Amino acid sequence: QTQHNEMKKVGEIEAGGSFGELALLYEQKRAATIRAIENAVVWRIDRLGFRSMLQSSMRHDIEEATNALRSVPLLSVLTDEQIKACAEIVRFRSFPKGTQIIRKGDIGDVFYIIKTGTVLVS
Repeated sequence: QTQHNEMKKVGEIEAGGSFGELALLYEQKRAATIRAIENAVVWRIDRLGFRSMLQSSMRHDIEEATNALRSVPLLSVLTDEQIKACAEIVRFRSFPKGTQIIRKGDIGDVFYIIKTGTVLVS
């Protein structure tokens, strides 16, 4: 808010966008006021439904990662339990064509497994 108690515009969210997830996830107060500036129809998801949806999505992601990791030759010596443990900590990251992922000389603190696509080593 401004000093004259007017609302200061921070941004706009259009169809397909979302808001409110951070307060829902972390059980915190809302960080912004949202007001319809034209007629709007929104879907609402309560905390319980949101958490259930996230857990279901996470289970699916872990299952998908577990299956993919089983086919990685470097990990073939791991047990099913170890593969699942790896699947629970992997994070997917997308890189557009032409993006440099790592650079020669960088300190290596992450290792990558290619899910899809092809990379050039130079």
